[in-house]
Amino acid sequence: KTFFGARYLWTKSQLNAVESDRANGIRVDVPPVPKWVGGLVEQPLVEAEVLPENFVNSAAINIYHDGSEGIQSHYDDASRFARPIVSLRIFSDSRLSFGTRYFGYVNGSFFVPMPRGCVTVMEEDGYGANGIKHSVRPTDMTHKSAALILRHVHDMSMAAGRDILMRECNLWLDNLSLEDLEEGDGRIPNEALYANAMASERKTRVECEEVVRSLLDGVQKNLRAERKAKRDVGKVVNRLIVDTVKEMRLRDQVGRIVGSLVKKTIQSCDRKEKEVLVRLQKERQHLARVEKVVASIVRKTVAGCARTLKEA
Repeated sequence: KTFFGARYLWTKSQLNAVESDRANGIRVDVPPVPKWVGGLVEQPLVEAEVLPENFVNSAAINIYHDGSEGIQSHYDDASRFARPIVSLRIFSDSRLSFGTRYFGYVNGSFFVPMPRGCVTVMEEDGYGANGIKHSVRPTDMTHKSAALILRHVHDMSMAAGRDILMRECNLWLDNLSLEDLEEGDGRIPNEALYANAMASERKTRVECEEVVRSLLDGVQKNLRAERKAKRDVGKVVNRLIVDTVKEMRLRDQVGRIVGSLVKKTIQSCDRKEKEVLVRLQKERQHLARVEKVVASIVRKTVAGCARTLKEA
């Protein structure tokens, strides 16, 4: 890779370095974009309305020397680069593969042919730019090939990258001296001063990172404790709800049983009351018949007595 205007950190060692995330990994310690790129490539694309005017502030050339190389599956990070991203294929035909797996070599979802001289555009909100990774596999090339990639690095990242470059330059200049140091005069050479200053700054950064990590660990522990407490409270609440539901069901069952017993008791009382009423009715009827018989006997006895008295 050869960068112009701005470069980005992309190798494993670069990404593991201290402050690699500053400016979203953008650095501006590279030459400016060559004029021929603006005149021969960018301007025709602006006239064709492929690119906005004054859009490009970064360019990169990916060179594949003999067709046996490639670049692994990756995104062009949207936090670094605005859309569109435009590339020009140089020297020979190639393909851009999407959705490859296993180190970017197999099981691709699809590919886009890129013949020599082809301009490929990855547009804003496009699936190819934001929804799926892309790569160039060795099998996508047959000969020496190259890609000229035109991008716009976000202004905030560019400004932060310039701040990093200015700070490093100031630190280097602060440790320069016009005095010639003779070997063994007891003073530290300028290169060593700069190295010591950089080492001290790296040490400070590491210590700050350790403090931040410690704070983050504390915050994470507190969050885990809060989550555990919430889960425990949730379990208690769920248990109370289950117990309450069980109690309500038990009350409903008791209520149904009591209601059934009351209903049966009332029905039994109603039957017994009806039976008593029937008996009373029968007794009344029997008494009425007895009264009639007794009254008849009394009338007959009185009548007999009366006849006996007349005859006497």
